[in-house]
Formats: sequence, structure tokens, C-alpha cells
Amino acid sequence: NGKEFRQLHPVAGGVAFGSPKGCKLPLYRLPDIIDADTLYIFEGEKCADLAVALGYATATTWAGGCNAVDKTDWNVAAGKIVFIFADNDSGGEKAGVRIATICTGLQPPASVKIVALPGLPDQENPLPRREKAHRPGQHPVRFLQDPHFPRVDPPRRGEGRAPRHGGF
Repeated sequence: NGKEFRQLHPVAGGVAFGSPKGCKLPLYRLPDIIDADTLYIFEGEKCADLAVALGYATATTWAGGCNAVDKTDWNVAAGKIVFIFADNDSGGEKAGVRIATICTGLQPPASVKIVALPGLPDQENPLPRREKAHRPGQHPVRFLQDPHFPRVDPPRRGEGRAPRHGGF
């Protein structure tokens, strides 16, 4: 699709391209989420930012997209309630399952729920880019904006990974 992101990191005498070797990258918006009890994980900064604008103050994402989940330091999720809003495609689903596996393996383990929004078209973000056009009634963000949309109930602490939730 033509987009390219290049990471830089400081080195002696300047900067280098790519991730620092042997270091995990922090979650997006780390200062805003570090003390939270609940995290809302989205794929991509734009989706996380839109979720924050909609009232999900502890929304975050990881660096590098669906194939880079293991390059992130997920330790901040230990003991937290974690909701994963994965993209509706095979890469998003795999990333969501991998994040759930990592977070439930932390000490203490996170309580995790993968959230599937009803009616989301294939290969769609749960919260699409603001500039993306959608037919009326098919905009996925309507689920989070709708006052009748029930807030996702966190799993009780100690329940571990909850089953994939397919609708409300």
C-alpha cells in the first residue's frame, strides 16, 4: 500500500536505522497507561488515538504491526485487564492471539479478552482512519460511539484468558 515506517534509535555518534538490538520496544502512550488497571489494545497508533478520543483513555498499540508483536515489552500488562481489538484479517487475528498468549504468561498474568465487533467487514480496523470513507451504518466506530453499545465487561481477576467474544 506504499507506506513505509523507519525506526531510528540513538547510538554513539548519532542514530541508526531499525530497532535497537536486544531491546523490546515500549507500548504506545506508555506514560498514560502504566498505572491503569485496564488496557485497550488496538493495531496502530491512529486506532489507539481515536479510541482515546472516544473515551478509552488507556488505549494503546505496539510498534511494527501484526508481525512484530514479539518485539514489544508487554510487562506493563502484567496483572491488568486487557481487551484486544484486533484488525479483522488473518494477521490481526494472529496478532491478537499472540498478544493474549504473551499477556496471560506474565507474572502476575493479565486477564485477557479478545473482542470481535459484530458486522466488521473483512480486513478492517475496529477503529478505521478518520479519513476513510464508509457507507452509512457500516462504520465500525459506530459500535463504540453508540450509547446503546454495552461497555465490555472485564473478566474477573484470576480468570485468565477469556474466550473470544463474538458479539453483544
